[in-house]
Amino acid sequence: SRRTADAGEGEVQRSRRRRRTVIDTHVHLARGWKEGQDGLSNSWLRGNSEGKGEGQGFNCEWTEEAYRRSFADSPVVDVSQAIFVECFNRPAAAEARWVLDMVNDPASIVAGVVAHVPVKEGAAAVEAFLAELRGSAGRGELPTGLKGARQVFLG
Repeated sequence: SRRTADAGEGEVQRSRRRRRTVIDTHVHLARGWKEGQDGLSNSWLRGNSEGKGEGQGFNCEWTEEAYRRSFADSPVVDVSQAIFVECFNRPAAAEARWVLDMVNDPASIVAGVVAHVPVKEGAAAVEAFLAELRGSAGRGELPTGLKGARQVFLG
């Protein structure tokens, strides 16, 4: 039938497409976020896992390994690098340091961090946050892996 022939042609066209290497510019990761675990607290994930948000589908670990598995067998895309965007892991400075450690790990796919910077709390809070990332008593340069800041104004 014509319908079967069209479906076959589509398969041939898809198989001719080249797998594209991309940079994922917006990933969220969290590990050990559940009560009693050793990771960072995450109220957004906790609310969703308790049925207060988008549902039980969020009740899992959001690790780099799980992220890599999500595209490992994709015939269409290969992610070469990813930019982590803050996602309510708390405290925010600990989230940034955790992900900056990934950036500094040559085996990691994470290439940069967009951190939660407490802009709504004023200049002093921003300076204190940045000083934590600078380390050694707030002196020195900001980590090169810090690529941007995000402040969620909703909610």
